[in-house]
Amino acid sequence: MTATTLSVDQTTCLEHLRKRINGYSFHEGAVLINVPLVPVDFLDGDVARNRGYFAYPPTTQLYLSAILRSLNVESITLDLNSVLLDEARKDQPELSEAWTRALDEALAQFDKPLV
Repeated sequence: MTATTLSVDQTTCLEHLRKRINGYSFHEGAVLINVPLVPVDFLDGDVARNRGYFAYPPTTQLYLSAILRSLNVESITLDLNSVLLDEARKDQPELSEAWTRALDEALAQFDKPLV
C-alpha cells in the first residue's frame, strides 16, 4: 500500500467525518471555553469569597484566539472558571444558571460556532 492509498476502513472513516463536520466552519466564529478547575458540586462559597480557589487566566484559549485572529476568524473566550468563582462568592449563588447563561450568551454571538 502506498502513502496515497486508503484502506476501506480509512475511507469509510473519512466519509463519516466529512458528513459530521459538514456545515461547520471556522469562518463562522469560534467559542473557546476555559472549563472550571473545581467541579460545581464541590465549590464552597466561603473558600471562593476568601479567594481560596485557583483562577488562572485562560492562556491556552487566548493563544488560540490570537492565531484565529491572524486567520481573520472571530472568536470569543469564555472563562467558565471565572464565571463560577464570581457566582460562588455571592450570598445566594445560582451556579448552574450562571454557567449556562454565560455559555448561551457566548454561543449566541455566532450562527454555527466551532466550540
